[in-house]
Formats: sequence, structure tokens, C-alpha cells
Amino acid sequence: MKKNILLLVLIPTVFFAQNKEETEKWLMFQNITYYDAHTSYEIKGDFLSSKWSFRDFTHLNNISIKAIKEISYEHTDKYLALYLKCNKDCAMFMSVNSDYVEPKNTTPKSVRDIPKGDDLTNKDVKMSDTFLWSLTGKVDKSMIPRVQKALLHLIELNGGKAKLVAYKPKKQAF
Repeated sequence: MKKNILLLVLIPTVFFAQNKEETEKWLMFQNITYYDAHTSYEIKGDFLSSKWSFRDFTHLNNISIKAIKEISYEHTDKYLALYLKCNKDCAMFMSVNSDYVEPKNTTPKSVRDIPKGDDLTNKDVKMSDTFLWSLTGKVDKSMIPRVQKALLHLIELNGGKAKLVAYKPKKQAF
């Protein structure tokens, strides 16, 4: 009897869980809702990518979704910053001239395989264990657990496993 009741409770959860495409669309919609003219995000295959454009240069960032192990956040009146952390060098950062054009039609197997273009060398690429995803503007506090849950679900759908951890700000010198 207990097994039947448990089964009845679990079945609706399975049928109503969002699939990978729906989860990706919802997360990208949040990026549009809390739009920053200088920053754009997209999901390319198994990678979360960001592009931060400024006057003379652009920062391109990529992280393997399934490599993300921890999610923490910082929330203020001006933004919600999510720190996506992995065990070791899973996030790639490049600074390029503003006229740089990213190579198209590629399916990299790892962050290091993401094409960098002919005008970049390995010294232009930096690896890190943290990727920053930020929503700008006044982000309602109720959005925090929703975004975290969607990110955890997306990581799981990509074959990874992550946990939520408390954000620990770095100590300032003064």
C-alpha cells in the first residue's frame, strides 16, 4: 500500500518536469527579462556562454554545464550574480578586440576545444574554475531559488551533479 501511494506521488513529478529545451529557454528568458546591453548569454550544446561587450574589447566566456559542481549567489538591489564553480579549469575566458567574429558551426567536446579563431593564440585564453552569470536590475528575491533550481535541473539533464553552497565574499584589503 505504501509503495502505491509513493508511486502516485512521484508520477506527476516525472511527467511535469521540464525537459532540457524548456529549461534552457526559461533560463535564457531570464537573461532577456533582466537585460544588460553589454552582456548576452546563450547555451551552445553542452556549454553556457557569455559575451560581455565594451567599447574596444569583448570578453567571451564558456563553461561546460555538466562540469559545474557548485552554485552560489550574491544578491543586491542592482543585480543577482550566480557563481558557477567546478573542480578545475572548466571555464574559458578570452578577451578579444570588438571586431572579433566567433567561429560558427562547431560542436566542441570540452571547453578547451571551443574554437578561438585564427587571430587568437593560447596566451589569449585563460582557464578558471568559476563562471559568472548575472542578471542586472532589481531582481526579486523570489527569483533566486527558481533560477538555482533551473540551473541544478539543467546540470542534471546534461549529466552533471551540482549543489547549492553559501556565497563567501573575498575579503577586501581595506
